[in-house]
Amino acid sequence: MTEPCMHNFFCYYIPEGLLVEGDAIEENILGIEDAADPCLNGGRYIENVVEFSQVKSFEDFNVVVNNLDIDSKISEDTRLKYYELCRSRNAYLHELEEPGLNYTLIAGSIIETVKIADGIKGATLATGRDVLEEWDRILRGMGYFGMEVGFLRARISELIRLREAAETVARKEKDKATAEEIFKNVASADW
Repeated sequence: MTEPCMHNFFCYYIPEGLLVEGDAIEENILGIEDAADPCLNGGRYIENVVEFSQVKSFEDFNVVVNNLDIDSKISEDTRLKYYELCRSRNAYLHELEEPGLNYTLIAGSIIETVKIADGIKGATLATGRDVLEEWDRILRGMGYFGMEVGFLRARISELIRLREAAETVARKEKDKATAEEIFKNVASADW
């Protein structure tokens, strides 16, 4: 019987009896060739990854990490939105080439990036500062493992700045209205 093995958030497939007692797990994993990885759920190996500048349409777009197509982990709608984000930067946002990356985590990061980008597009002055800061915190974390999300973080910073400016104007307008009311009361008061 074979079972998946989780080690440091990486997904490996270790056939029964392959791990020799006393051997380092990494050495055994590196020695496994052509072992099926149940964590990939239908991902396919891509021999020649296309540079983003060569992608002419959504039909040519694949989410590939370490030469493995992970499109099956991302819905068509999310892939389309992610393609639009990549196209706006003329580059893949996920240019990650670390061996042993967890493909489910990467797909989740792409999905979350698209959700946050949608949130940014739909943000209004009613969008709480705490929400904007949470989006920024999540994106900062994605940036640590190589996702190119700086442009989204810059947009969030600008939204926070504009929100603060609007709050300042609203306070000043309230103060002005209060001052006008006091002025009117003083001016019209009995002698």
